[in-house]
Amino acid sequence: MIYKRQLLQISDPSIKYISEWRDNYGNCYIDSYISNGRFLLNKQVTGCGCTSYYLVNDENVILLSPRVKLLRDKHSKLSGIFYFNREKDERTNIPYFTINKLIYELGQYLNSCYFNNTPIKLLCTYDSFNNLAEILENNYHVNINKSRIVIDECHSIIRDVKLKQCRNKRTLSDFLARVFKYENLLFVSATPMMDFLEKIKEFQDNDVYYYEMKWACAREIERFDHKCSDSKDAFDQIYKDYRSHVDSIGRNIFDARYHADGTADYSYEAVIFLNDVKDIVRILKYYIKDKNLIAPSDVTVFCAETKKNRQLLKSVNKSMDYATRIPQAGKPHTTWTFVTSTCFWGVDFNSQCASTFVIANYYIPSLSLDIASDIPQIIGRQRLESNAFRNTMHIFFTNAVNAIDDAEFKRIRESRMENSNKQIELYEGSADDVKDLALSNLNKVIDGDPNDLYVTTVNGFPEIDPLLIVAEDFSRYIISNHNNWFIGDRSNAALIQFNGVTENLKNELLIINGDKKTEDRIRRVYEYFVKYNDDSMQIEEFYKMLHTEGYGDIASYFSNLSLQRIYANGFNTTKMDNEIAFIRKGKDIADLVKEKFETGKTYSKKEVKDGLRQIYESLGLKPKGTASDLKNYCDCEEVRVNSSSNRVYRIK
Repeated sequence: MIYKRQLLQISDPSIKYISEWRDNYGNCYIDSYISNGRFLLNKQVTGCGCTSYYLVNDENVILLSPRVKLLRDKHSKLSGIFYFNREKDERTNIPYFTINKLIYELGQYLNSCYFNNTPIKLLCTYDSFNNLAEILENNYHVNINKSRIVIDECHSIIRDVKLKQCRNKRTLSDFLARVFKYENLLFVSATPMMDFLEKIKEFQDNDVYYYEMKWACAREIERFDHKCSDSKDAFDQIYKDYRSHVDSIGRNIFDARYHADGTADYSYEAVIFLNDVKDIVRILKYYIKDKNLIAPSDVTVFCAETKKNRQLLKSVNKSMDYATRIPQAGKPHTTWTFVTSTCFWGVDFNSQCASTFVIANYYIPSLSLDIASDIPQIIGRQRLESNAFRNTMHIFFTNAVNAIDDAEFKRIRESRMENSNKQIELYEGSADDVKDLALSNLNKVIDGDPNDLYVTTVNGFPEIDPLLIVAEDFSRYIISNHNNWFIGDRSNAALIQFNGVTENLKNELLIINGDKKTEDRIRRVYEYFVKYNDDSMQIEEFYKMLHTEGYGDIASYFSNLSLQRIYANGFNTTKMDNEIAFIRKGKDIADLVKEKFETGKTYSKKEVKDGLRQIYESLGLKPKGTASDLKNYCDCEEVRVNSSSNRVYRIK
């Protein structure tokens, strides 16, 4: 059963990320609560860095996600992680990587972690976890109970039931049965759902401890409700409003926020969340193909990466296709971005000025398929605090319906349950020689409308599936309670400003691109840190800007390594990751240097270089090092040998 334990109160409004919530010794507080056992964590707000924290801490972690885009996003941003990638080419339906190749590369990764004494960090979808667990246990004899299994976006266990729990397909039931075999589980979501998970058998049969986070930095969403007849009508209103409003120099805008000093922030981009690719295509055909009001190049579509969706988009314009990557901070964004519910969970959008629009159906028979029940996840998708509109949401309700009538819902529930039981009775009452035909006909009904019945097939027999009922109750609750949603915001996002020096650095980082953009950005940050090293307040603001603007990975290098070590590693992330991993083991390269090079003795440059190389190699570090690196680890000086020009190093 789920035990409601306590609130985790974060009273400091300057703390927005879990990794910043630390005690006086630098230990992350979350680790004192989430220890051994099974836990359910309600983060309350999206974007608090929970997933990222567990991918960089010292634990062995298997991160499970219901959406591949989240895994791609994390895999592209963080090093030292293995993605168990079972994605398929939509043209051929063949996996990009054979299972044998994945098994081999997983083995190489595990060996590397063992050799370098670094924690194992694995990424996997819910659907592929059974396969990954089998390989870990049977091929490599890994004790999974020594890892933390983080089940990210765990509301999808309920939210995806209608998509993954029908006919003989019982993906979620199989997933839950497997994951509860292990001892250290962390279910994570920003969507309130404890009352619904506790209706599921696995949560009833096992002890699960519940924590709910309360953030002083939480900021309530500013919500605007609009009436529409359908998705096309909603977009017509958005487009008309956009064309009728301009900024101070005549550019079209979606929103404006004016300040007392006469300045203003303007929104030049729209991210529009809606249910169906067909609705997107209908809108785009009118605005691109028929009326030529929007250029295809100014539209981005994030949806399921299927052959059917690609064909639909190309029916609008041959150049159109779905996008596979979210643009990172500083990269170009289109004016119009359309997103369906299969794509955005846990993924960061990084626009400086985008407004958010949700077009909901509110069609009662498809509650659990309506994107309105994803609003807790849509909130906070815009990550940059410099976006003055990240806490603003426009919601379009069909015919202004924004509540579900209790009596009508009860009537539909009773009717659906009656029909479900009758279908099972029809099957059970069929003669043995026609039972297969009866089951086939029932499965066609389920395929035609997964929302029509509460029936799935188990081992060839139809039965009432309680997960389908829980999913419907959950979706109805979310849709009926669109109030008091929050984002994490350590200051007024609309007014956030840095001093001139920090703004200069921020702007310089934005324009850096190319294959080595991360290393080039680290180099630029290093230059600023060196220049202002004696100004602690300025350094603190640099850190604030880096976290605020999505450069938390860069900030971590400067938190964990000295400026000398960052320079000595040539700003190379792989080298610095290796060194940080070693430091986290409680040692330091300097300790081994002191053991190898004795006080009072002199060493030639070759002896120093060879000695440092041996130390690096013994730690699994790749850099060979130069003799001059010695000064970074001990007190020494270069002296001449007698009167010759040859120099040696003397250890003081």
